[in-house]
Amino acid sequence: MRANVVVEYENNLFDGHDSLPTVGTYHFGKHIIALAPPEEDRLALFCVFDGFDMDRCEGYIAHEASMDICAEFIFVRQHGITIISRCHHHHHHQLLLNI
Repeated sequence: MRANVVVEYENNLFDGHDSLPTVGTYHFGKHIIALAPPEEDRLALFCVFDGFDMDRCEGYIAHEASMDICAEFIFVRQHGITIISRCHHHHHHQLLLNI
């Protein structure tokens, strides 16, 4: 599958967005979308579905080689095939996953 990961961010110093095209697969037996790292940092994006609710998944960003998790999200499908996640810490981040 082809995917486009759009990252929108905002903090006290700046705001902006990045668009990261990538490719990936859906593993039917494990209910996981696995997206290849779109940048040289080799961070991959995964969405794990529970097998019942295909409009919600637990997402995480992990280092490709070690699978050490850097960030975790809850993604909820909105507007057709866009999955949106919002993460509020000291900064505002929003991930849009178009598949």
